[in-house]
Amino acid sequence: MKKKLSFALLLSLLLCLVLPLSAFAETLSADTSTASALVTDEAGILSADEVERLERVAAQVSEQYGCGVYIVTLDDYRSYGSNVESAAEAIYRARGMGYGAEKNGILLLLSMNDRDYDLAAHGAAAHTAFTDYGKGELADSFLPYFGRNDWAGGFEKYVNNAAYLLQRAAEGDPVDIIVYDHESEPMSPIMKLLLSLVPAGLISGGTCLGMRGKMKNAKIKTTAEDYVVPGSLHLSVNTDRFLRTTRTVVKDPPPESRGGGGGHSGGTSINAGGFSHHSGKF
Repeated sequence: MKKKLSFALLLSLLLCLVLPLSAFAETLSADTSTASALVTDEAGILSADEVERLERVAAQVSEQYGCGVYIVTLDDYRSYGSNVESAAEAIYRARGMGYGAEKNGILLLLSMNDRDYDLAAHGAAAHTAFTDYGKGELADSFLPYFGRNDWAGGFEKYVNNAAYLLQRAAEGDPVDIIVYDHESEPMSPIMKLLLSLVPAGLISGGTCLGMRGKMKNAKIKTTAEDYVVPGSLHLSVNTDRFLRTTRTVVKDPPPESRGGGGGHSGGTSINAGGFSHHSGKF
């Protein structure tokens, strides 16, 4: 009888230990699932099939480049922050977004009530790929779709072009605007020629102005006959002929190619919280 009682007590103790652990594991599993979701459509603007397809493509891109590509739609961002940018940051942190130790990723947040959007990037790899200029180009690719309420089409453009920006960064050539430093950039031959002609032009201009001042009383002669003394020359045929025509063609130089010498990238503006943003209306 004592053995049965001891066994029952032991079994009760084991159940007390196992059940809380099981509940904790379920909670942890649910939290992990929420954190790993790349597409969250709280506003209900996508079908289940569209969410599944976007999730699958975003997962492929995120795993390939080690940088999460996220989508979140809301009815109103004000539930998370005072503006759409602070809301995007709060969601990014609360939902454990980002890949790796630096939590690299980019989030496209849509707030439907006032049609606000924000692109929020976090992490060194994300900031390299999604520069200020790059995020602007990315937004320009999906905004036309959102303007006509084609949500799935806009999100597909976003994911595909995010992959392109990540690829360019991985190749060492991130999409960015180039600002040339003319002090360190070697001067082109054309620029040297133009600069050398400036002093000569100023001197010639001054000389011409001086001569013009001395000839204020001179009258303009319109024909060759005005310069002939009357009665000194007799012509049977009065014809003007062009013996030679000279035409000078100057070609416009091609635009400077991206990544040229002497330039540096526009870069990414990162705030104190480690985020960079591009926001607006859709």
